[in-house]
Amino acid sequence: MELSNVGRILKTKGYDGTTIVEFYHENISTAFKAVFIEKGNQKIPLLVSQIGLVDEFTANILWTKYNSKELAVTLNNCEIYMASDIVKDHFDMEEEDDYIGYEVHNFGEKIGLVSDVLQNQFQEIIEITTEDKKTILIPFIDEMIVTIDEDLRAIYCELDAEYLKTFTS
Repeated sequence: MELSNVGRILKTKGYDGTTIVEFYHENISTAFKAVFIEKGNQKIPLLVSQIGLVDEFTANILWTKYNSKELAVTLNNCEIYMASDIVKDHFDMEEEDDYIGYEVHNFGEKIGLVSDVLQNQFQEIIEITTEDKKTILIPFIDEMIVTIDEDLRAIYCELDAEYLKTFTS
């Protein structure tokens, strides 16, 4: 089974073992009942007892068998994984998938293709792979993205040379 990293347990919240969980995709479903965490080199299942949404990216989760602060604190900073084939059932990922493969142009010159859309709690970031296999990160905001042509599957930017130099690796 292929697993996708979907979030991270930040810290415990209460004496009952509730944890604060940050997810990397928005609009979390409360229907999932289990995830996997990484302990050592193994992925082990973690069963959900209760979920309370805080915002689009954050939830308070009480885990089965981790019903005290002392037990739940061992989960702090653990990455959370979910079976890749069900991730779309539990998160809003439509918009992210739509832009993968789009050509990205800077002042009319093609600079690469969108290879991924990254999400943090503040904004989306498009990851562009250039022809010479370098990576450029561009925040998906109006100040960086001039226009998107859905028909041509193209994104147009106006980024100065200093920005490209700084955010290319």
